Amino acid sequence: METVYWMAGLVVFLTGIALHTWLTKRKVTGQLREKYGKPVCSELVNYYGHQSRKGFEWRGLALLWLTPSEIVLVRLVPRKQIVIPVKSIVNVHSKYHFTGKLSIRPLLCVQYIRDDGKRDVMGCRVWDFDQWARQIRKLRRAWS
Repeated sequence: METVYWMAGLVVFLTGIALHTWLTKRKVTGQLREKYGKPVCSELVNYYGHQSRKGFEWRGLALLWLTPSEIVLVRLVPRKQIVIPVKSIVNVHSKYHFTGKLSIRPLLCVQYIRDDGKRDVMGCRVWDFDQWARQIRKLRRAWS
């Protein structure tokens, strides 16, 4: 009987996490659509932060939003927004980085120049790397 309670509690907990993620994504999507308009691409991604000496470390779920002029990444918990202008993007490439979990999907690595003139690389795991890379490169050529 105790096993049934454990399983029911686990199901309720996981359902709550999924519902919270869905509602937060919906709220953030509405805010981004109001501020930036319709996206070229958008996706809920695993965000691995910026490249450091250790490589990439998982930072949480984020909403990646590509507009004709900017890449906007909004981390869901804790809320943080990163805006990268398309004209400051230097390179887009894939990287197979072992993050402790077995995954066949590469990281989408966006190399860009920060406001202070230094280069930085942002990594996130997307479902369709080719689509994202193609769209970002196309927008970067349009800004060149």
